[in-house]
Amino acid sequence: MARRSYWSLLLLYCADGFAGEIPGIPSPLPPTIDRKLEFNFGNDFLGRGGSTDDFRTQQLMLSSTFDERWIATIDHSILTLEQLPGPARIDQLSATLGYRLIDAQVGDRFRRLTVGGGLRSAGDFAGDRIQNGFHRLVSSEVILRRYTDTDRTDATVWADGDYYALLGDRADDWRFGYWLHGSTMYTSDGQWDGSAGALAVARRDAFDAWLGLRRDWRSGYDGDPVLSRTAEEEDDLAVAVGVRWGTLVFESVQQLDNNSSYGQFRIVSGGGDGSFTIGDLNLGMEVGLLMPDIHARLAVRYPAFGNSSESRWRRSLVFEAVYGEPQYKNNPSLYVLSGQLAVGVEWETPIPGREDRATVYGSIGAGYRSEQLDGDSVRDGQRSNTVGSAIITMGLGTRFDTARIGARWRYRLQLGLNGWIPLQDDRFTIVNQTFSALRPALAAVLAVSFDRS
Repeated sequence: MARRSYWSLLLLYCADGFAGEIPGIPSPLPPTIDRKLEFNFGNDFLGRGGSTDDFRTQQLMLSSTFDERWIATIDHSILTLEQLPGPARIDQLSATLGYRLIDAQVGDRFRRLTVGGGLRSAGDFAGDRIQNGFHRLVSSEVILRRYTDTDRTDATVWADGDYYALLGDRADDWRFGYWLHGSTMYTSDGQWDGSAGALAVARRDAFDAWLGLRRDWRSGYDGDPVLSRTAEEEDDLAVAVGVRWGTLVFESVQQLDNNSSYGQFRIVSGGGDGSFTIGDLNLGMEVGLLMPDIHARLAVRYPAFGNSSESRWRRSLVFEAVYGEPQYKNNPSLYVLSGQLAVGVEWETPIPGREDRATVYGSIGAGYRSEQLDGDSVRDGQRSNTVGSAIITMGLGTRFDTARIGARWRYRLQLGLNGWIPLQDDRFTIVNQTFSALRPALAAVLAVSFDRS
């Protein structure tokens, strides 16, 4: 239970949820906060929440600003409706690109207008595997719901605007003001999403806070029962409260009419302080998630093989531990108890032109992986034999400098791919049935890296 309680704290965003941001539009953030890269984990754990896994039960957004005025956003949302008989699950996957037509600052007043477009799809995008994998890690009930027949992709156009003003004397420690925000999106299927907010703000050094009202509108979602009920739930007036301290942002949105809520935990990188040097880094530690087959990953990097402060390369020994209980293929009654230990070598170097901001890395290693099939729901109590194999591991990705922690530590965001190849295959046997085991896998990585210099 101690292990499960630890991961319960780490993976809070898999809790029950009801509503969320407009999928495909960057989430609202005061324009005083630099957003070079943002991880946004959305759910109701920061709101009052509820007792069922209904509507937009989880939302993950990645946003990145480049060339000053361009912003790219990828959004993955899991929607369920437990009270609906029959098929009651659907996912939304969005990818959009926006351009800031207006990005102006006069004194302490900011005006920003971004327009964009992209694609938004509804269908089966591994949401059941992601949701139930999280639920297994935190000892929560798995959700046995089939997907609806909806499978379509629509073009989107959107606009997003902010007006932000700080009042009073710049010499004051605390500054107060207001923030007006609005977003709108149309799809080629006739769906419309809108949001508007009016909030009071407070700011001091690296701390921001906001409190106010937010109104959301949804229309045109008549073709799918899960999409339709989720839109109805998200169409409401709400109280929004948020705080930002350094790179961490917490926000809670409490809806007023339907008495539901959701929360967001965000990690925002402004691109670092410009003092990053790859050769100065020493010990590194990572805490991350692998998806869509959910695993938690801990890794320690230790420099080796003749690093120097003048070198453009950092070569490290990497020790990793991976644990997960991912769903077995598309079967929500079977889960793979997975443990993995490995050691490898990693090479990391700055991205040309971004030497003081971001790096790319690649790694290769070897280790051991064990697996056991565990039944849930209709197979509760059933368990297979344990199998294991030596494995080859590999990784590839990028790390973005974010901020210092004290005098010796740095804090970075990491995106990448991790994979493993078992050197032998095997079979599970459970209640006289056999299933393939120890399959090669490739997973997306979202992680936080802490590096000592």
